[in-house]
Amino acid sequence: MTTYAIEEAQRLNASLLGIQREHLCSTTAILSSSSPDASLTPKQAWEAGDKTQFLLAAIQAVDASLSKVPRMEDINTYLTMYSSLGKENNNGDNDNTLEWLLVTKCTLAIYSHSLSSILQSTLPLSETLAYWNTIYGNTWFEVYYGLQTAPHRLYSLVVNTRQVLLDSTFSASSTTSGIKTLLTSSNHILASLFPMALRSEQGLHGAKSVSDIFRKLYHSPLPLALLRDEIQQKKTTLTSFRTQQAATLGLLIKQAPQFTTDSSQQLQVTSLDQVAKGTTQCVKALTLCLRGGGNNNDLGTSSAHTDLQSMIVDIERSGQTFTRATASPVQVAQDLQRIVELQSDYGSYLGWWKKEYGSPSNLTRHWIPTLMVVFGGNMALNYLCERQDDIKAWANEGMETVHGFVVNWLWEPILGVLDTIRCKDQRIGLSSKEGLKSDLQSLERMVVQFAKDHYQLSEPEISQLALQVRDGDVSVVLRAYENEIKHPLKNAIRGDLIQTLLIQVQKTKVDVDMAMQALDKLLKSNELNFAFLAVAPSMLLTWASAAWMKNIYQKRDGNRIQQIGRPLKDTLRRIERLFILDTTEDDLTCETQGALLCELLLLRNYAHYLPTRNAIRESFVQDIRDLEAVRLSKRQKMETINRMYHSWSFLA
Repeated sequence: MTTYAIEEAQRLNASLLGIQREHLCSTTAILSSSSPDASLTPKQAWEAGDKTQFLLAAIQAVDASLSKVPRMEDINTYLTMYSSLGKENNNGDNDNTLEWLLVTKCTLAIYSHSLSSILQSTLPLSETLAYWNTIYGNTWFEVYYGLQTAPHRLYSLVVNTRQVLLDSTFSASSTTSGIKTLLTSSNHILASLFPMALRSEQGLHGAKSVSDIFRKLYHSPLPLALLRDEIQQKKTTLTSFRTQQAATLGLLIKQAPQFTTDSSQQLQVTSLDQVAKGTTQCVKALTLCLRGGGNNNDLGTSSAHTDLQSMIVDIERSGQTFTRATASPVQVAQDLQRIVELQSDYGSYLGWWKKEYGSPSNLTRHWIPTLMVVFGGNMALNYLCERQDDIKAWANEGMETVHGFVVNWLWEPILGVLDTIRCKDQRIGLSSKEGLKSDLQSLERMVVQFAKDHYQLSEPEISQLALQVRDGDVSVVLRAYENEIKHPLKNAIRGDLIQTLLIQVQKTKVDVDMAMQALDKLLKSNELNFAFLAVAPSMLLTWASAAWMKNIYQKRDGNRIQQIGRPLKDTLRRIERLFILDTTEDDLTCETQGALLCELLLLRNYAHYLPTRNAIRESFVQDIRDLEAVRLSKRQKMETINRMYHSWSFLA
């Protein structure tokens, strides 16, 4: 059941709270003093023959059902039990009030169920009209629709031909030429393949001639012309039927039972009279709407308007002549039982309309894609089977690539950064301090020994020379080298040239170690930076991939909102047009009120596709409730529409 129907039933039921509370309290007090067990179920009270207890229990049961979807089987059962009790164990005014309360609450349950059924029936009509509007005028879509329905049309041709051949009148006078004429008859073939397109525009049973079709649609190929004419007739008929349903819906809303009165005197009698009058009028409206809808096949606008006006006149006349003295709650209960039966007939009537003018079935619409999937899937499976070794190799390579990237470029570099931060990575650098120290001491000993061998130095001078060597000054050796290099061959054999060269080699080694030590210090000071630089490319690639996936997800929500924005704007445009074209001051006509509810039901259906984040869906549904509210005037509802246009970007 729609939310609107439930809220309307609860609102009407709340207006009965005063009279219900007063009579239930007094009746419960009487029962508690006379009956030892006042907590029987409706069935137990009915089996015991206790009418008052049954009325109390049934009222409570119907009250509970009005808070959700009431089951018509339960309501019909309560009405049957009540009708069978009749006037047994009648306790006067208390029982009469309880009887009217029970009948009224059952009326509310049936009213809300009927309102919801009619309202829900307009949703498939709107969706079907949207389907035909999408196809109509698009040549490719019309051709594809013809291909979809081709098997059904051929089957209809075979069945109709078989029926004609088996017909007793045709069989008695059939000849070979007659059968050949039948099988080659264009009227018979076209009437079987395109029965809808050959119906007259004025009625549902007249037939056009083929020449009329050619004269009207001579510029198109005959099959396409027949398909287009068929779609157009379905559109026109469904539009008229939807208008009729909207008018019926508006009539039910206008004839909702009114239980309040402006008179403050004789509150109890007046209120009960108003309850009985409102219930009787509502039952009358339900009967006329369900019976008129199920039997009316004339969808002309003028005739539908005339029927609606006659219904309103009948309902108003019954209200003017109503008196509680002549009204019987038992008779109203019997009328309600007939309404429950009419609801099932009305459902069959709606099913007939869906079958005749609705969109094709799922099988009809999807048999072509299904065949394509079957054959295409078979080819794809054959290809996969032939290439399964290559596919496995590609899959393994892909998995290894992903695994290697995650382990070698994400996991291990991140662990390296953590080890660097915690100073756990103490690997040997470019040079060690101990190696530099030993090389420097070796150089010092070599220079000091060279000086002792060639110069007569005192101990203080030797100590001073050692300090100079530590500072990198080996000028003593260099001066000797300069002298030795003057006669290189002679001094290489008999002199000290080789010794001075080896000392300089050691000096070079010490210089290299010192440079490596400085470079190692520089690397150590920037070790954390290098660790982050090592992991940065892989982290950047991972972040970009995650951002891309997030962007795709957000775009999906945005695309969904944009896709639903077009039908939302179209529906709001139709709602605004209803308000503008309505000629009444404050109150809407039956047709406008019903059409408004149909469009609002469409809005509710579209709202389910809106995202729930940031309360978008909840706020949009709140705006729909404002448009549904009967208490708001036309001006307030127009302002609500303007607010929706300003508030929602997908409506801009």
